[in-house]
Amino acid sequence: MPVRRNKSLKPRSKLNEISERAAIIIESNQSFQVFDFVRLLLELHSLRKPCKNIQESYLITLISGILYEKISHEKSSANISRCKNLLPEILNQHIGNKGLSDNSIILKIGQLILNELQPIVSQYLLQQSVDPQILLYIKLLQLVQITPFELMLFALLKTQQHHSNQSVFNLFINECSPYLPIFNLKPFTLVLDLDETLGHYDGKKFYVRPGCHDLLKALSVYYELVLFTSAEETYANQAMKVVDTDCLIKYRLYRQHLSMYEGKPVKDISKLGRNLKDIIIVDDRYSNFRLQPENGVYITPWHGTGEDEELNKLKIFLIKLIYHCKGNLVESLRSLQV
Repeated sequence: MPVRRNKSLKPRSKLNEISERAAIIIESNQSFQVFDFVRLLLELHSLRKPCKNIQESYLITLISGILYEKISHEKSSANISRCKNLLPEILNQHIGNKGLSDNSIILKIGQLILNELQPIVSQYLLQQSVDPQILLYIKLLQLVQITPFELMLFALLKTQQHHSNQSVFNLFINECSPYLPIFNLKPFTLVLDLDETLGHYDGKKFYVRPGCHDLLKALSVYYELVLFTSAEETYANQAMKVVDTDCLIKYRLYRQHLSMYEGKPVKDISKLGRNLKDIIIVDDRYSNFRLQPENGVYITPWHGTGEDEELNKLKIFLIKLIYHCKGNLVESLRSLQV
């Protein structure tokens, strides 16, 4: 006679387990349990990837909850509760694989939370002294729609390290090699230099090289974009405000990320954490990519004046390279350069 199994002993599905763990986090009476929930989302994402509306709803709700909790305001506690109440609704849609339509009540509540947060943030920014950590969260909130979901979760976890003087872009890279996190939506990586490649600084103003914006927009479709400059971080990020107005380059490496080779600095792209056969580096100095010359594309330096078509030529060449590639980008590069 067969043994009848007790249904209560049936192993729970991983999704049900995650849902129960999330409920415990959300129902906690302690402070807004963002980071435990973020870790859970990374785990859940590997099982069931949410639609874009759910991704944005998660991020807006989580970051808004952080800001409401950190910025003193009489409505903060009520809005934190609203954020907490919204999370189970988003989670149920996510785990149920239902998605969110553009007219969903969840999206409307998320927009309401944002609308109420905006004047609170604006008032906070008028203060003489502001918390650098809060500025990071404000910047992350501005980047929600243009940043891959997993990368944004990775950045949120990094905010716990409390590096108060870091820029928001340091949240998107690792502290040490391999510098790039594993979240990569593109099969190939394009590493770009800054000075004399994407623009020129004359001591007073940074001039964007002709064709730069078109280059970044076109190549971001095909490549994971990385800035790797020999310049100092503060200067580079100021220059990138005019070079990359759409924040297409999330990964940024600076002078401190250079390696030393035979007593001289070099850009060692083997430290990025990507397969070398899938990486191209563009620079106006051969010496910068002398460790991996087969990955390098030299570009004529631009000093801020005169007609210049080099970036337009580069754009056409690198798109052609994608279509010519049969699995090994560096081999294809070599064959096209011959």
